[in-house]
Amino acid sequence: MSKPLLITVSGLVVAALVSVSLVMFSKDDTKSQQPVANSASPSPAKTAAQQPTTPAAATMQSQAREVNAILLASRDTHNQLKRAVGAAGSCKTLPQAMAGFQTVKTRRTNQLRRTQALKLDKVPNGERLRASMRQAFQASLEADQALITWGQRAQRNCRGKPRPAVNRASGRMAAERKAIIAKRRLVAIWNPIARQAGLPHRIAANL
Repeated sequence: MSKPLLITVSGLVVAALVSVSLVMFSKDDTKSQQPVANSASPSPAKTAAQQPTTPAAATMQSQAREVNAILLASRDTHNQLKRAVGAAGSCKTLPQAMAGFQTVKTRRTNQLRRTQALKLDKVPNGERLRASMRQAFQASLEADQALITWGQRAQRNCRGKPRPAVNRASGRMAAERKAIIAKRRLVAIWNPIARQAGLPHRIAANL
């Protein structure tokens, strides 16, 4: 083979190899740009399984959430009451305690009103739950009023520490005993509902 022909053939072979390489690179690059399925995304079947399967179940869950919102408010009110009682140990902070007692009474009254307005026809033992909530909030209101009456009397000529002490406020202990009994009934009814609706369970002492 002559030298010019050999050069020509070699050039054609090199060009062919370059073309093949470009085609293969293009295919690989196209593959790398294909979207990858997100394995973390929930499947439609799994998502559907987490949702209520019937309109009645969805309504029950919605009604249970309304109850849960009131119970959450009750827990926060209970914590506010504890802070107010803590401030009632000194004449200096007694006005702060009295403001707390008044706020707690207002919030309990609101929780009682919201309880009366609840729709519970799809919640298991809905009316028993309402009755126990109503009894618990009403007894708590009686205890709040006992504390307010105590504070009004204790503020007169108060020096050092109020007399009698807040834990001896007339009527408070009896009302609180009634409230805790009602709250125990409340959580006994509520916690099975909460499990069914995927909501938090509650402890009587924290309401």
